[in-house]
Amino acid sequence: MYNDDDLIRLGAHKFMSAVAEQFDREEMRVVLEFSGKTDLLPYGHAPIIGEPFDVMDDEYIFKLRRFACVALAGQEWFSKTAPALARAIRLPVNISDCLKLKQDENLFPKLVGNYGSSLIMAGRDFQLHPSIADCCSGLMAHKDTPDSLRAELQEFRPRPLEGLEVWWETEFEFFDGSHKPIKVLGGFSWSTPEMFASDLESRIRGRQRVRDLGAAEDYLHRWDEQTAIVRQRASECYPSKFGHG
Repeated sequence: MYNDDDLIRLGAHKFMSAVAEQFDREEMRVVLEFSGKTDLLPYGHAPIIGEPFDVMDDEYIFKLRRFACVALAGQEWFSKTAPALARAIRLPVNISDCLKLKQDENLFPKLVGNYGSSLIMAGRDFQLHPSIADCCSGLMAHKDTPDSLRAELQEFRPRPLEGLEVWWETEFEFFDGSHKPIKVLGGFSWSTPEMFASDLESRIRGRQRVRDLGAAEDYLHRWDEQTAIVRQRASECYPSKFGHG
């Protein structure tokens, strides 16, 4: 939850009035649409950020309004500070718009889509999350980055970025009647150590709970395997904090 000081720190407070008007309209639309209908739940979609909400849940709506303010502040910050090729693309602030950009065949829309998604997962705090330039430098320094991607990102100096996760996809390059597999960027995200720690703690508590309820050993084994994957990801992103030995 963002408090008043957080909104001022991020420059998001100036959007509160405009966001309130949009939310008020959406809440009124839902109330009018669902009035007298007992077979449907009164759910709306948060303006700007697109998340569903129950119009009866005032506490959650209050939280979403502040997230929307921060999202608009993030868009403004991105438009002023991102590298030129990224700055030309509007920062997506909801999952739907992120997915559209991620599926673009061009590199920088794909980068911005992944950046927007990562920012959302990190709570939208653009002062906490590394910039897109930092992420591109992290990609340049990544051990698995192919030369073709390095060539497209050559304006960025290679610099390792803790917390950066990258995944790759295989495509095929066709030439003169033959084809060969090539590695391309599938996506990336960034997480704080606290995000990994929270995930691990949640999984450990969850395992204990299902164990106490009498879960079979093979089920517990699959649970352990998934926890081990998260632990491995954490150790690769933050070896000094989660590394073995």
